[in-house]
Amino acid sequence: MPPRSGFGARPLISGGVVPVREEDKMAVHKFTLGQTVRFSPDRQQTGAIQGWFKIVRLLPETGSVLQYRVKSQLDGHERVVREDQLARS
Repeated sequence: MPPRSGFGARPLISGGVVPVREEDKMAVHKFTLGQTVRFSPDRQQTGAIQGWFKIVRLLPETGSVLQYRVKSQLDGHERVVREDQLARS
């Protein structure tokens, strides 16, 4: 494999492995599109009801926390939730 060159290229280390910088790592979502999950709102989220939701969109990381767009299995409304508010069904 020829050495990388050009703008933004990093040199290869021995063995042909490119080192990965901490800032280059991307967070991985714990839940998948279409998966049914249990939503538990924070105590200060008055009016938000816990229950079963389906993941309809994986959202990017915000403030080092992954987020999801979910749809209620009960009445069909959608909301954005943090990953730590969800549990596997």
